[in-house]
Amino acid sequence: MLAGLLFAIHDADDRPDRLAATLPFSGVTLIEYQARLLIAAGVSQVIIVVARMTPNCSARSTASDGAA
Repeated sequence: MLAGLLFAIHDADDRPDRLAATLPFSGVTLIEYQARLLIAAGVSQVIIVVARMTPNCSARSTASDGAA
């Protein structure tokens, strides 16, 4: 099994209430874009480490949480 690890720890310079990884990039958030690249490379699990839960992160984590 191959796993991918992504870090979302830096605040956006122009939006202090958001992490840079949650900013839009190519039609999705940067972290989603990176996760899709990992999945396309054959990763079966993606682990995302965040510095803090922002409102954007918590809304997405409950909407896309595949864990049981």
